Amino acid sequence: MEWHYHNKWAGKLGISDEISNYVNNLIDVLGGRKTLPQDYLDFVELESRKEANSKKKAVSIDIEEKVLKHDSARKGNNKSMRELIAKIQLRFLSQKGEDYVKVWYLHHALDYVDDTGEWRTNTAETVEECVDKHQKNKPETYSPEIMDFLKNNIRELEKDLNP
Repeated sequence: MEWHYHNKWAGKLGISDEISNYVNNLIDVLGGRKTLPQDYLDFVELESRKEANSKKKAVSIDIEEKVLKHDSARKGNNKSMRELIAKIQLRFLSQKGEDYVKVWYLHHALDYVDDTGEWRTNTAETVEECVDKHQKNKPETYSPEIMDFLKNNIRELEKDLNP
C-alpha cells in the first residue's frame, strides 16, 4: 500500500505524517540502510547480539540482516523469526512512544489487507473477512485496537483498497 494511504489512516488515529513516515521507513526500508536512522541501526545491532546470546557472531549478523529487510515482521521469514523481528522493532518503537507502536501495527494491518487483493478477487471474500483473518494468519503483527479501528471504518477502507 502506498504511503499516502498509510499516512491518511494514521491521521485518522490522530497521528502525524512525520511519525507515520518514520515508521513506514523502518518497515519498508525503501532506500536500504542509508535511509534508516542511526539510532535504529545501532539498536538493531545491539538487540541482535543479545538475541543471539553467546552464539557465533554470524547468528547476530543474520538476525540483524533480517530485521533490516522490507516487511520482515510479516513476510519472508519463518514464524519464530517474524516474532523475533517484531519484538525487536516494537522494543525500539516503544521507546519513541505509543503512536509509533500504533502506526507499526496499522502499517502491517493495511499492507496485509492490501496484499489480499488478488485473493479477494478470486474468492469473493470481503475486506472485512480478510481483516478478521489477520489475527490468525499474522499474529505477530496483530493489534485488537487497530483491527477494531479498521472494522469501524471498513467502508472507507474498501474504497481505498479498490480505487
